[in-house]
Amino acid sequence: MKILHTLLIVPLWSIALLANAGGQDSCTVKMAAKPMIDARAQGAAGDGITDDTKALQGAIDQASVAGGVVVVPDGVYLVDAVKGVRLKSDVVLKLSENAVIKAAPNGSTNYSILRIENASNVAIIGGVLLGERYQHQGTKGEWGMGVSLAAATNIIIKNVVSKDNWGDGFYIGGNSKDVSFCSVVADGNRRQGMSIISGENILVTGSSFINTKGTAPQAGIDIEPDAKEMVRGVKIVNSKFWNNSGAGIASYAAFGPAQVSIFDIEVNGNMVAENNNSGISIFNTSLFRIIGNTLRGNRGNAIFMDDKTRAGLVRGNRVFHKGIFNESRIVDNGMNAVSDNYFD
Repeated sequence: MKILHTLLIVPLWSIALLANAGGQDSCTVKMAAKPMIDARAQGAAGDGITDDTKALQGAIDQASVAGGVVVVPDGVYLVDAVKGVRLKSDVVLKLSENAVIKAAPNGSTNYSILRIENASNVAIIGGVLLGERYQHQGTKGEWGMGVSLAAATNIIIKNVVSKDNWGDGFYIGGNSKDVSFCSVVADGNRRQGMSIISGENILVTGSSFINTKGTAPQAGIDIEPDAKEMVRGVKIVNSKFWNNSGAGIASYAAFGPAQVSIFDIEVNGNMVAENNNSGISIFNTSLFRIIGNTLRGNRGNAIFMDDKTRAGLVRGNRVFHKGIFNESRIVDNGMNAVSDNYFD
């Protein structure tokens, strides 16, 4: 074995969502005695044939009047993902274990099965969001999402599987704040498991990002703000990144005259393995911490930091070598603190 030594303010409402304090409460959804609305009672068929978009939206609209819970029983609920089902403030969408919301085949360059836009105090719990990448009717675009967030605040997404989307399993943009992803799975999506484009105070914990393949960047999680956007305060902990065709985790701010737009990123206690690029790639990012991760069999470097990264800490990571070129390396520019990393 070798060791490398080198230099809240929570709103008082009846469905309490305690998002992204960083502890256990970040994943707690407290559903008090408020209206429970069954999607079937609002006309949803759940037979995989009927278009259930209108019925699901109607149930959500009704629940939003006083703050309530929409319950989706077992079944396959076909939706028009180009329209999308829009979550509203103070609503919990609770899918049973065998409930699937399925995108109908379409030729659009972009869609979202579920949308949370300009809304706060929202939770999605359980179930499967099934994209249509294998039935997609076009060849262009890369923006078909399972869940998309824009200008969303105080959000919890928990025990949700988002798979086989034309683009990403999960997408965070529009300066969304205080968002927690707890025990979610992104599997077999075409572009990313998750994209974080714009936001603040985002927690990912106990989750899996696997089998991303189809169009670049193909990462498990990609933190990549657009021009004039910023990402600050992302914590990725105790999660799995496996068999993605790009990096397991990537942080990539735009180059050019603009200042660094990714700050305060923590990657801690994750398993990052068998990805087809570097395990963890950090570009043009400031104030980041990569601590206590296990990296195994990634085809690029184990951890890569480009010459524009600053004020980072890389410590206590374990790298298991399988004989793949460069995969045992931690590449740094000398502007970050790199110490006590273990190589087997």
